Amino acid sequence: MACTSCGSDATAEIYQATGSPLFQNKVYPTQVLAEQSETGDLILDYCDTCGLVSNRVFDASLMEYDENYQNEQANSETFIAHLADMMSIIQAQGFLGKKIVEIGCGKGYFLKELWDNGFDAIGFDPSYEGGDERIVKDYFSDKYPNVKADLIVLRHTLEHIQAPYRFLQTIAQSAPDAYIFIEVPDFNWIVNNSAFWDIFYEHCNYFTPEYFSGIFETIVQGGCFSDQYQYVLAPLSSLISSTGKRKNSTLELDVLARTKSLWQNYVEKHAGMAIWGAGAKGSTFANLIDPQRKYINYVVDINPRKQGRRLAKSAHEIVSPEALLAGDVDHVLVMNPNYVLEVERLLAGRNITIEALGVENDGNR
Repeated sequence: MACTSCGSDATAEIYQATGSPLFQNKVYPTQVLAEQSETGDLILDYCDTCGLVSNRVFDASLMEYDENYQNEQANSETFIAHLADMMSIIQAQGFLGKKIVEIGCGKGYFLKELWDNGFDAIGFDPSYEGGDERIVKDYFSDKYPNVKADLIVLRHTLEHIQAPYRFLQTIAQSAPDAYIFIEVPDFNWIVNNSAFWDIFYEHCNYFTPEYFSGIFETIVQGGCFSDQYQYVLAPLSSLISSTGKRKNSTLELDVLARTKSLWQNYVEKHAGMAIWGAGAKGSTFANLIDPQRKYINYVVDINPRKQGRRLAKSAHEIVSPEALLAGDVDHVLVMNPNYVLEVERLLAGRNITIEALGVENDGNR
């Protein structure tokens, strides 16, 4: 199948998974509704021309981002610190006092941070729940042909767009003189960590730094959030067609299978345990490792909009940290190692073993 970015037929299959919930960040009020949530399959192809990794069987018509979509991470002090880092990059590039448009602004937390720091900013997102007129409750598309902006912000949005290069072209046509700031997961990190829990249906694309350096003539880029994410800052006028062979960053299916088996054994060994994080990582991990809810008793999340609800498909119940402490749990697996220190502070003084997904801990314990 042709690459959704450059159109090349030089693609190779690198990963498969079946029965992934369509939305890892939609949570449900009852077990029945959670179990009935729709699923989809993944067949990831690597493009040898531009370096994009994409889900060949992704169906965009199934994706409806509405007010039930809960992906806000700003309840965490760790994530707030990360947003401050992103704010610092934008400030350092001289965009204070300039017009900013955030596409895919979610519940509007980062926009609020921009406003509080003196930025003139508006947003687009169909999942926005508030009433601020500076946020358009809609998808950005070519029906907004003349966006007045000095900077376009795409934070964790481009990985949800089936034809990412075409989407960037649409933005460039709407705001040809603007810069763009992109933040997305780094596929190299996923590969290096055999992070099968970071591959799921919502993300139809996976990017390496090499992909972005191949489509922008002028670019500033770097890693962030302990290199799980990457950021890009580039003038939209420097967007070029993606050509030339890229660094081949591919997953080895046998390595992923072994990694999954190790974590399967880990969870079974610690039956009755909790996992911390009801976001995409937690939902994917629970569905792949414990789809029948035999071993994981609790899924903990500090977002009150998720507490008391259920993960998609596996239907694990999501509880607050307080509810976890009131239960009988002696083992917690944190879905993202970046949050370990925060979790340790919240569970301080309790006889609970805290571990995290990551390179150092491969589940073999």
